[in-house]
Amino acid sequence: RTDLTRRCGRSPLALILRVHRQGIDGNRATGNGTHTRAGELCTEQSNGQCCCHLADHNDMEQAMTLNDVYHTLLGEQIQLGNGALLVAIHATGKHRVEVGVRLSASNLNEGAQLSPPSLAQCCSSKSSLRAVVGDVTEAVWGASSLGALLKAKRPDMEVIPSPQLRCPDATICPDSSYSSLFMGGYNLKIHVSSSQPGVQLELPQVMRGFGSDPPTVETAAVKQVGAALAAFLNAHFSETCEADVNFGLACVHGQAVYGTCVCLTGYAGVNCDSCADGYLLVNGQCIRLMVLSPPDGVTQKYGSAFSTTSSGKRYFYTRKYTSQLSECGAGCLPLNITLRVRCDSDQCHNDLDDASYTVGVALYDAAGQRLCDGTTGQRAPQAATDWWLQVPLQGCPLLQSTQTQHGSVYLSMWTSKWLKLRWEQEPALSARSRGLQYKTDLYQQDPSLQSSENLVDALPPSQLPSWMDVPCVSPNCANEEGCDCISGCTCRSWTTSGSVNFYGLMATLSMQPN
Repeated sequence: RTDLTRRCGRSPLALILRVHRQGIDGNRATGNGTHTRAGELCTEQSNGQCCCHLADHNDMEQAMTLNDVYHTLLGEQIQLGNGALLVAIHATGKHRVEVGVRLSASNLNEGAQLSPPSLAQCCSSKSSLRAVVGDVTEAVWGASSLGALLKAKRPDMEVIPSPQLRCPDATICPDSSYSSLFMGGYNLKIHVSSSQPGVQLELPQVMRGFGSDPPTVETAAVKQVGAALAAFLNAHFSETCEADVNFGLACVHGQAVYGTCVCLTGYAGVNCDSCADGYLLVNGQCIRLMVLSPPDGVTQKYGSAFSTTSSGKRYFYTRKYTSQLSECGAGCLPLNITLRVRCDSDQCHNDLDDASYTVGVALYDAAGQRLCDGTTGQRAPQAATDWWLQVPLQGCPLLQSTQTQHGSVYLSMWTSKWLKLRWEQEPALSARSRGLQYKTDLYQQDPSLQSSENLVDALPPSQLPSWMDVPCVSPNCANEEGCDCISGCTCRSWTTSGSVNFYGLMATLSMQPN
């Protein structure tokens, strides 16, 4: 309805019955399983049962009353339309569109096997479009028929009747996938006349969004049906509607094809105006990414960074990345670091909102060379859930696995305030970030450079020392697997209960393959 309003400049009248078909089938006569209220056989009125074959008598009476109300309202709407086209939209389990015009399968089969194919002999007075199209053959499967127009708007869909498929019998019309056809139900039978035209559309599941969960009506299908109806109204009702199937589409980064935007690589969305998964918006373009992150489903029990210790230094944490670097080929350009600084469940607590803060990050190769860094600048706390902080990296070189020892790259992070997240669950060893002290041999001359608690001390990235990717040598580390230590450094994390329970923030590294 909205699509037709945009195309034609006027809004069509609409009546929607929001009742499950197990309760009321509004396309059937009012009655129980066998007879109408007037005592007529349902098979003579509704091509089968009546509207309301329910086990409970009270439910059946209420359903029949609602069905009467529905058809009364529909009749009133039709009178207001003064000969406007009645379009009954229904669903089918078949994978094709069926256009019901009150001609049976046998009518179509009979007309299709004539030479030339024609419906004039059998059906001139039967077509539900006889009020506007005198030539029944043209109305049902001619070039300006609704079936022809629907097929033109969605060429990959089987449409019957249409110039390409006149009848359901595959021995006569070989392209037919089904031998049956819904000719149009009770709505057309009682509301269509020689002065009132109407059709019934049976739309398949794919056009009604049954490929999504929950089902969402396919945007392209709306435009395809709307454009076909607009063209039909132009041809037979002297309307001036916009019949281009791509009308109203703004494919920012893509091409409009049969009512949908086919996006360029890296773009997504109805109008191709957002980035697809694995792509990031950089300088107005969606760039392919390689994202290095902790394993799926892993959370950290604690992440913290403190503004000062007894020695007055900031704390510094590091994370080791090894996976996927081999996929960089000619190189990957690091773009940004994303840090988890807020909780996403009631099992998590954080202390972020007490003051503004600054976050810094830096990348190092396994030889201890600083590759690039970045800071957020002073940030005011923002009350939001599941918040990941983006920290752009500046001046990074192309990163290749062959240039890094064991294909590893290290991320360091620091903050200017106490930034703490607490989870109830212990993280896997591979997901932890660990704090590092300065190299002992560089600072052994001045004990004041070390924390009195022998905890994690460091400076911002621009002043960090160098280090090497070698097995743990500190007596405080149990083994190499449990702690990614650097030669000459003490691998520690903050403890409040005697166990190591504070780690660096969860982080992802986004890179653009060259």
